[in-house]
Amino acid sequence: MKDQIGSRSIASACALALLLLAQLPGSARGQAVYKCVAKGRPPSYQSQPCPSSSRIAAIREYRPEAPPTHEQLLERRRREAQGRQDSAYLSRIAGTDRQAGRQRDSARGHVLPTGGNACESAKRDRDAWERRVGLSRSYDALRAWNDTVHRACR
Repeated sequence: MKDQIGSRSIASACALALLLLAQLPGSARGQAVYKCVAKGRPPSYQSQPCPSSSRIAAIREYRPEAPPTHEQLLERRRREAQGRQDSAYLSRIAGTDRQAGRQRDSARGHVLPTGGNACESAKRDRDAWERRVGLSRSYDALRAWNDTVHRACR
């Protein structure tokens, strides 16, 4: 009986000591980096105070970043979802989204006919577009049309 009481008081004393140690400022809350300078030697950087043979030129405190709050995590997830949606949209208009068994015309956004005429039809559509816009066409638009023709002519 006496041993049980003694072990309980030791355990509670240890728990109290750990609780008090957790409240003290320590390495979990931040780290100090000391810049030590001595004559004739390059500066040294260390986590301990400088020895007596050198002087402290600077002390920099570094604190760990706090974990994100619930709101920050929700915002991060919202931004990631928006990024996925934007990526899917851009892939769709660029014609790089791979839809099973279908070819998409990236310049106009509709499905290309598959068959013997698909290649000639795509070339005619591209040529008509080039005549319509003239030299005011962008490189990206021309690339999209050429990619459409390439996919139709495979």
